[in-house]
Amino acid sequence: MYAGRLHPNFPAKAVAVSIPEVPEALETPDTPDTPAVPDTPATPDPAVTLDASEPPRISRSDRSSARHHVGASTTGTRARFVAICFAAVLGVLILASAVDVAATQGKVHPGVAVGDVSVGSMTPQAARDALSAAFENGSKAPVAVVFGEERWKVTGAQIGARVDTTASITAAMAVGRTGGVLSMVGQRVSALFGGTSVPMLVIGDADKAAPLLNKIASKVAIAAQDASITVEGTSPRLIPAKAGRSLDRDKTLAAINTAFVTRERTGVVVARPMPATVVDADARQALTDAQQLMSGPVRIAFEGKSTTLSREQVAGSVMFLRVPVVAPAMELSSLATASAETTASGAYERMALVAGFEPSRLGQAIATMTAGIGRPARDAAFVATDGSVKITPSQVGNGPDLAGLATDLARACVGTGPREATLRLSETQPKLTTEAARAMGVSDRISTFTTTYSSSNKARVDNVHLLASALDYKLIPPGGIFSFNATAGERTAAKGYQEAPAIVNGKLVPQLGGGVCQVGTTFFNTVFFAGLPVVERRNHSFYISHYPKGRDATVSWGGPDLKFKNDTAGWILIRTAFTNTSLTVSLYGTNPGYTVTYATGAFTNPVPFKVVETKDPKLAKGARVVEDAGITGRRITVVRTVSKGTTVVRTDTFVSTYKPKDEVVRVGTKPSSTPATATVTP
Repeated sequence: MYAGRLHPNFPAKAVAVSIPEVPEALETPDTPDTPAVPDTPATPDPAVTLDASEPPRISRSDRSSARHHVGASTTGTRARFVAICFAAVLGVLILASAVDVAATQGKVHPGVAVGDVSVGSMTPQAARDALSAAFENGSKAPVAVVFGEERWKVTGAQIGARVDTTASITAAMAVGRTGGVLSMVGQRVSALFGGTSVPMLVIGDADKAAPLLNKIASKVAIAAQDASITVEGTSPRLIPAKAGRSLDRDKTLAAINTAFVTRERTGVVVARPMPATVVDADARQALTDAQQLMSGPVRIAFEGKSTTLSREQVAGSVMFLRVPVVAPAMELSSLATASAETTASGAYERMALVAGFEPSRLGQAIATMTAGIGRPARDAAFVATDGSVKITPSQVGNGPDLAGLATDLARACVGTGPREATLRLSETQPKLTTEAARAMGVSDRISTFTTTYSSSNKARVDNVHLLASALDYKLIPPGGIFSFNATAGERTAAKGYQEAPAIVNGKLVPQLGGGVCQVGTTFFNTVFFAGLPVVERRNHSFYISHYPKGRDATVSWGGPDLKFKNDTAGWILIRTAFTNTSLTVSLYGTNPGYTVTYATGAFTNPVPFKVVETKDPKLAKGARVVEDAGITGRRITVVRTVSKGTTVVRTDTFVSTYKPKDEVVRVGTKPSSTPATATVTP
């Protein structure tokens, strides 16, 4: 840019400098032309003594002054000379730097490398390309990831490693371009004659690296063990805490990334310590309290009666809660109302143990004394009849105040008084009050649907009844999503389910809970005509003619589910009713005012079924018996339109694709003298 010219910041005019000559010796100055001095005597100068017989002399003070003037002149001249030389050299360097700047404008300075890759004199884009190519080639060979005796081989592609070319080239371009003028000149000279290298920055994809990091974490992680108290008989004992460790995923990934650009090509796994939540010091007070609680029997009184719990029963009623250390000291009595879930959760890291009595365990210990005391609370209930809903009022109950008993007994046991407490009665509130039930908005029937079935297979009928009962009176909140499987639970023999025909892998075979799809299909059609959003629904493997065309639904535990969303303003109540030949599912709530219309298309995409023949030596030769009828595969579409007044709320398309079902035919092989009969269908 400035080749062949001075840098524009260089002085434009030459500076003339004259260097005075240094005199070789001090000479006496000539006497100036002046008039003759009169003969009158003059007053002698006190600094000079004149002697007629000697030539004039300069006094010591005058000689000193002369030497001073001569030395000052010499030193100043030399300083100016050095300054001028330095300025000249600096000027040359600045001029050379200016020429260098012009020559490397927009390029990396010569002699600069990123890692081991030379990028000197390259444009940023060319340097990026060189880095990417070098890293891509080098990252194909795996690096070693080490943790103790464990080793993993990792390629760059495995963790999505790549060069951060922007950051790396920015660092390279900064060489010779940062700091003051002298600093920049020094950087450029150092790079040009000795070479300068900046780190190659590598980054990885955390998502791609997750499987590898998970494997490493499984070898690294050791769970911390909180200090705890175990009870052996009537003796509590402290189990000390143990620190754990976990994988520092970010630092480990960074170490693996860096390994790709080091000569060792080894990344060391970084682990971090995981302290215990409850340390020994925060459990010792609970140990001391527990020892006092278990130190002897206790007496409990109620309305003139009393019972004594043995030391073993007392020990069996003791429990330990975790509480935040930063919270105020918790009394033993607060255990009666504290929640282990709420106190142990949250953002606290350091916790302490607190000993006390668990109310329900005390209740079991005094069950004989409290039998028949009080009355249980009664929840409000919904009664659906003739399409409307009535609410049975709730009722407050009363019973033993076990929480208060736990509080009083704990205080007594750690105090100096007698180890006894009095049981009191307290009100018990219903879980669902009348007011809360009314506010739920369950007032009208939104939709209902009925399907029928044969009563010939008792096991299947029993399964339908059992599953329908499991769904009865279930409630879905506004905005909530109903899951058939989550609500009904797993169908097991322990719950009373029996083996009955069910479709498994496209075949009808006996299975525990067979018949549940009758309930699933009935439920789906109830939701369909309620106009509610369907979140998940799947059709059966093959077409079943006694279900509505294109509106069947299959469900199985761990497999297909039926889900819908309650988009109404209130709660939805599920009601089921059944006989030996029919099942009805109804939904009650605040009617959203939906109008549902639908259109069912024709069957398309027919796929013929296969005929599978099996030999039957008991059947006459040539005879054929259809063991299991085949069903043609097909496809059908149902379009549902949900409207509110003149506004279309939603349009849903339900596509059902059914696979063909093989037909199984038994073919007779038994020799017979009589003519073969025609094919028989049972």
